[in-house]
Amino acid sequence: MTVANALRDFALRHGAASREGKWRLYEQVFSPRRGERVLDVGVSKFDDLPGENYFLRRYPFPDQVTAVGIDDLSGLSARYTGVKFVRADGRALPFEDQSFDVVHANAVVEHVGPHVDQVRFV
Repeated sequence: MTVANALRDFALRHGAASREGKWRLYEQVFSPRRGERVLDVGVSKFDDLPGENYFLRRYPFPDQVTAVGIDDLSGLSARYTGVKFVRADGRALPFEDQSFDVVHANAVVEHVGPHVDQVRFV
């Protein structure tokens, strides 16, 4: 095994463990329940990459989730039946205040641009 392969494998394992830990923490703090409205911001069209869209993979009530990403996410609708997919920028979401009970975003803020855009996203 090359050093590059070993590093890639380590990163994949670490990333998977990190996301599993984040999901367990989410379950403890927010305990998914029937009827809540959930917004998942930063959904990736690259669903086949390890660690992508971990929230969508685990959330037990997909019909309560609105998933937002900057790309066309329509290709994910077959895998995540019931989820509503919206193409939008997290800095300018097209929803009224109080539209959701819970908002989830993981590893997104560092991708939205400079500090002023990061503040707007948050």
